[in-house]
Amino acid sequence: MIKLKINGLPVEVAAGTTVLEAARKMDIHIPTLCYLASVAPYGGCRICLVEVEGMPRPMTSCTLPCAEGMTVRTDTEELKKLRRFSLQLILSEHPYSCLICTKKDECAKFMDCIQKEPVTFGCKYCAKNGSCELQKLVDELEIKDVPFPFYYRGLEVERYDPFFERDYNLCVLCGRCVRTCIETRGAATIDFHHRGPHTLVGTAFNRSHLDARCQFCGACVDACPTGAMAERFSKYEGKPERSVESHCPLCSLGCPINLNVRDGRLINATPGAEPVCARGRFGITPIVNHEQRIRSPLMKKDGRVVEVEWSEALDYAAARLNKIRDKTGFLFSPDLNREAIDAVTGLGARLGAGRVGSAVSPGVGFNPVKWPETAHALIAVGIDLVTDFSVLLLRLRTAGRKPFPVIVIDPVRTRGAESADLWLRPKPGKEAELVNHILGSLSERNTTGVPAAEIDRVKELLAGRKAVILIPPADSGTDLHPENDRARIFTLPGEINKSYVSRLGVVDYQEVLADDDLECLYLIGETPKRDRKYQCVIIQDCFRPESDFDLFLPCASLAETDGIFEDFAGGVRHLHKAVEPAGNARPDLWILTEIQRRITVAAAAVKSALPAAKPPILKKIRPTKTYPFHLVIRDNYYRYRSRLLSSLMKGFQRFRNDERLWIHPQDARNLKLADAAEVTLQGKGFQVKINIFITDRVPPGVLMAYANPTRGLYRDKIVRIEE
Repeated sequence: MIKLKINGLPVEVAAGTTVLEAARKMDIHIPTLCYLASVAPYGGCRICLVEVEGMPRPMTSCTLPCAEGMTVRTDTEELKKLRRFSLQLILSEHPYSCLICTKKDECAKFMDCIQKEPVTFGCKYCAKNGSCELQKLVDELEIKDVPFPFYYRGLEVERYDPFFERDYNLCVLCGRCVRTCIETRGAATIDFHHRGPHTLVGTAFNRSHLDARCQFCGACVDACPTGAMAERFSKYEGKPERSVESHCPLCSLGCPINLNVRDGRLINATPGAEPVCARGRFGITPIVNHEQRIRSPLMKKDGRVVEVEWSEALDYAAARLNKIRDKTGFLFSPDLNREAIDAVTGLGARLGAGRVGSAVSPGVGFNPVKWPETAHALIAVGIDLVTDFSVLLLRLRTAGRKPFPVIVIDPVRTRGAESADLWLRPKPGKEAELVNHILGSLSERNTTGVPAAEIDRVKELLAGRKAVILIPPADSGTDLHPENDRARIFTLPGEINKSYVSRLGVVDYQEVLADDDLECLYLIGETPKRDRKYQCVIIQDCFRPESDFDLFLPCASLAETDGIFEDFAGGVRHLHKAVEPAGNARPDLWILTEIQRRITVAAAAVKSALPAAKPPILKKIRPTKTYPFHLVIRDNYYRYRSRLLSSLMKGFQRFRNDERLWIHPQDARNLKLADAAEVTLQGKGFQVKINIFITDRVPPGVLMAYANPTRGLYRDKIVRIEE
């Protein structure tokens, strides 16, 4: 331990602690601008200067390590003068008229200076107003004027990328966004470029963030101390009045988030104790506040859909379920909280329903993830760790004592494949065989399409290492058998509650749809494509589906209810209510409980348990002359309940391209197809119209689409393309 004095107070800290950290430990305030605790200190703003006895000049406290016997002063008049001078220099390249205006406190009420400054210069019109760190520093350091001429860069505001805007006229070059992108996220999408007064933050060669492969995690937006980076959706929502700690249910990681509320309205979601991805940062608020949400129960009467009161809707639902009873099929989304899932299965058992299913294809050997400390290599099979599980990859890299190689086995060139140490591209359906060849578990002929030399290269890379192999749930039933415990295989689901639903023994949702004896469908958060009509269809969701229904029950969204869910490893995560449900929407649990209260089925009709789940039968995919293409269906983890995020938000539509059919340029030329052209996919008992996306990310002869049960896209098959 090191002993020193700060402002006459004795301090004892560990070796390597900076003076700024030591001061904060003692609640001694030192102003900063470029400092951010989560990244390495920079020392560029010179605001955190301190005096140290024996040193000839003031030093930046954020970069100065504590030394034994050091005596530090943080609040002398000379330091205040130097800090004011440094901040005045910074303000000379940032609009400062409002910052030093004597009428700024009343400006929001009267706007009596509106003719003095352009709107783009005014603090009251900035997205960061009230939370801008420059405003706080100007007040703290008592800046009354700036003795330097103002230099306005005149840069165009960058609005061409999804989710957030960038106005680098407001940038103070603190480097917090750059260091966060590089150090915290490992993305390195942005950096400084040019020199001197022309220095700017941006991407290489001024490409758009989309072209620069940005993850759109929003870490740069959260790091920015000014209004240079602003979230588009909540840009003018103001400063939050309160924040509610919760967890993001949009994927199986369940990352901690803060739900920020103003005037009873959710204005944005920001990271909690850990980083988040684009879904958690930019997806939650638009879902909760979306204009397409249904806010009152809807019922079909005389061929017309009309709004009804909850009492009428619940009585109707109970009456139909009482009548149809065991000929009712239930389908629920894993996005429900665990209490609502229990209510669904309980209602199914109460009615004696033989079919209760979910869209997560249970019964295929789920294995909760418990990471071994001895993992020396990571093999991702058919999983895009960068796009779908970027936070998990960060956790693994942060937890590891040494860097480890990442090997991707995938027929599709994903972002994860591009950033991997080694990418192997097998034929679709040959991934398991390739893994077994790599681990020395097979002596048969190599039919994977991957050259033996590349397999040998992987074996050399894995020599002396223990590998963690990640596979998607759809591959859990494949024949993977690592040799001599050199590798451990883990199923990595993308949906929440995978482990919990797997233990319930519900059936695959395709089994429910295939049961011709069913007369009623109750769909909770799922609206898959239906090939026949039912006497009654009840849908419980946030958004109105395209398909027909007899009764629609609007439910509360993820920020409007309390509950728990399970993450990818079987851990319990909590949802906390931040705002009231939209309109007359109600929580899933309340709706199901009220219906069950109205059920009058006698106790003798209740079945003791749901039927055991059956694993889906996976058939070999072999293209033919009639159906020459192998259609690969990838799990889509960018969805909430029955809706793709891209169908609700244009930003995710541009970021993901998950509503289109991916086709290789060579195949598109052979079929004389232009990008975005609408085609018909035709298979055995399958047909869907879809627009194409021409890309070399898929190999020739292979088509790729993201899973979308609403359109019947849920499993690999052989198809042909018709215009």
